[in-house]
Amino acid sequence: GAPPGSEAPSRVVERIPCGAEVIYESHPGSGVVLLAVSVGVGSRYETPETRGISHFLEHLVFDGSERYSRREISGWIDDVGGFLNAFTRKESTVYFMLVGTEHLEQAAEVLSQMLLHSIFPTGELAKERKVVLEEIRKTADMPGSARTRLVDRFLFRGSGLAEPVLGYPETIEMITRGQIVDFYREHYTPTGMRIVLMGDFDIVRAGGWLEDGFCSVDLYDTSPDAAARRRGAGTGSERGEGAGRDRPGGVPRWSNEITVRRDKNVEPGLDLLVALPPVSDGDFPAALIASRMLEQGAGPFADSLDALGLPPPEISLEVHGEFSALNIHIGGGEGTSRHAHRIPRLLGNLAAWKPSKEAVESARVSFLSSDAINREKYHFYIMLSGERISLFGDTYLTGAIEGVRSVRARDVTRMLACYFSKPRFNCCLVDPSGSSAPLRDAGEGAAVKTLENGATVAALERPGSGVGALHILVRGRSVLEESAPAGITEVLNTLFESSAAGEELGRRLESIGACVQWSDNPYIPFDDYYVNPSFSFIRLEAPAGSFREACTLLIEHLSGAEFAGGDIGTAAGRLAREVAMRSGSPRARVKRLLYRGLFGAHPYGREIFPRPESIAGIVPGQIHRYRSRYITGGTIIAAAVTPEPPDAITGFLGELFERFPSTTRSVVPRYAAPAQPDTIGEVSEKEGAYLSAGWYMDGTDAGRTAALLIAGGVLSGRMQESIRERKGLAYSTGCGVTLLKGGAVVEAYVGTRGGNMDEAIAALGAEIDRLSADPPAPDEIGATVRRLTGRASRRGLSSINSAYSLCLDLFLFGEGQPLMSRLAAVGKSDVQAVIADHLQPERAVLVKLLPGKGAKQRSMPVRMGH
Repeated sequence: GAPPGSEAPSRVVERIPCGAEVIYESHPGSGVVLLAVSVGVGSRYETPETRGISHFLEHLVFDGSERYSRREISGWIDDVGGFLNAFTRKESTVYFMLVGTEHLEQAAEVLSQMLLHSIFPTGELAKERKVVLEEIRKTADMPGSARTRLVDRFLFRGSGLAEPVLGYPETIEMITRGQIVDFYREHYTPTGMRIVLMGDFDIVRAGGWLEDGFCSVDLYDTSPDAAARRRGAGTGSERGEGAGRDRPGGVPRWSNEITVRRDKNVEPGLDLLVALPPVSDGDFPAALIASRMLEQGAGPFADSLDALGLPPPEISLEVHGEFSALNIHIGGGEGTSRHAHRIPRLLGNLAAWKPSKEAVESARVSFLSSDAINREKYHFYIMLSGERISLFGDTYLTGAIEGVRSVRARDVTRMLACYFSKPRFNCCLVDPSGSSAPLRDAGEGAAVKTLENGATVAALERPGSGVGALHILVRGRSVLEESAPAGITEVLNTLFESSAAGEELGRRLESIGACVQWSDNPYIPFDDYYVNPSFSFIRLEAPAGSFREACTLLIEHLSGAEFAGGDIGTAAGRLAREVAMRSGSPRARVKRLLYRGLFGAHPYGREIFPRPESIAGIVPGQIHRYRSRYITGGTIIAAAVTPEPPDAITGFLGELFERFPSTTRSVVPRYAAPAQPDTIGEVSEKEGAYLSAGWYMDGTDAGRTAALLIAGGVLSGRMQESIRERKGLAYSTGCGVTLLKGGAVVEAYVGTRGGNMDEAIAALGAEIDRLSADPPAPDEIGATVRRLTGRASRRGLSSINSAYSLCLDLFLFGEGQPLMSRLAAVGKSDVQAVIADHLQPERAVLVKLLPGKGAKQRSMPVRMGH
């Protein structure tokens, strides 16, 4: 009933004396531990006067406690190479920290101080208020944000779930310190918390440390009644069902009607929220299986939409305190509006659907495999499932997820008949007529082999892992495209995924628990590790027992898949939506302008993604010619991370990849720096303003590249401290380094308001000047190295990211020695040299994206900071 490697992890659940439930999930040998604490409060529990206070409070608890200042908390995290973050949802707030096992005791102390002993300094309150207001404005600029706020009002009608998590500028500006303290004291108590430990730890010692931190003080109310309430906090499952807490507006009013809204600024389409069983219901595991099948396009609902000529639905499962629900989105258009009244009725067809045993088994394998793959990345898993764990604890982890193992086809059939014979739903149609148009380094111990056709294959062993991962890096993306339409790589990758052959591959991979990714996800901001003009990629993950079969299926597809006449049109339509998403993102637009300013006519200056109007111009002949030189021996670097011995895997990969023809590797033309760097100004219809300063470092020396990473990290830390923390000028700011074949791009960016642009330019220029005038000392360099290696360790939790890092090191430097391993050898003089040679204000290309309407403007550069 489950693929190899997806077995249930070892888990222990207990309640410590102060009332908090603790879930221990052991992953021995990783050397890393995740400590996550959830507080059972979110936007659902707010009043009209305090909209956004839960998220505001999430920011404020980082600003210092009785024992630790904000600087001490962030300094300790940097010093140990850890990771501390939090997120607020509609029904919970989750704080999580990832550290080496040896730092767990202090992690428990720091996090308990933040959550139970925050002091809310007055000066920090004003600064964080500005930051939250900037976040609200920035989120409003993100594509789809306005639509989500509009649609949620009707999907969650009559409940607190209809309100936005961030609140509204008007309420954030009015919330007082007294309201914040009262809210904190009411909700931030141990009895309202769940604690999760995942990773490598000793359960007895860890439990003692948690008691020390979370049970040492009887908070706020010391009366006998309060103590009795804390002792009788109830079970985790009771809390999930609402015991011990008033839950305002927990379930929407199911209206079973279509609300029509016309808004020229919101993307058209139809959205449905359909009631399903709550987590506490015995039918919930069957709902998990059914939703997985529906997400994959199975069942009569998708078939009925297709018969009406409507686009495929996007389906996901939502889980809330008293109910779960299918969230269904159908793209807009004349057909969607014309058939809108029919669509809810089509849900009734699911009541008679009887999925086969094979279909249920395939969905089970897919669900459990995804869960196993995600558990490798502890912090990623808590971001995906933290809200559900916060609401239900082990009731969700055991009763729901493990319940999937025992679901049978008849259980799914019964659940569908029960919930879809008379479905309860809310529906909103946005009518188009209203629209105006500390782990092991990635390469340590790797086996590397070069094949006769020029392909490079590599393998790394991860003993005890239940996951196998293959990363295929296709080198020379922008150079290969020089004689082809811009963005054709993305079109071809979309064809590989969305053609009839690609969909068949997807089904076969899902049946064995595997998944393949062909492109970066545009819906995850600031996660574009793979949007790179030097290369494209294909990522495959599978249970260890299915890994070889999954690799064989993928390579057969890459080498032999044929595209039918209609496939290109299907791919173009799918890609057009993604390109529209990217073109609407101010952050992506700024980066595109920066590369154009840095590289000009050089291949790296070309756009990676096609423009919407150019996709339709790509014809089949161009696709076939480009494919013949895209994935060949000369372009392939493939790295696998599995529990098998590396030599055995490189032999296996060699047999697979030797079938590709030999070609000469593409050569990147020599880069010529612009004689006069530009300042590029453009106008956006968004409210936020964005500033970016960029440099290119030419050369392939790994030591200088490591020094550049440190210099960029120092600048990033200083910008966050000065521009964000002290001056409150920006919601997002920092400095990133993108590695390319032949060099690297350094980008310092600021997201702010239009009225702050001059001040932001001056502040950024001052920090860049200070890099030379006040070069980083050894202590600052050491802290930056720990932060960089800590980030690499977090990414290394995932087998697929380890495979990516190994590919990248082989591609950039021709060897498997990890770039991260070179950081420790970088000295102060090395960092000063790259700053002096490259990171000077007068050498930067500056990009400004300002709010308002108007034509593109271009001006001569002004020296930043003067």
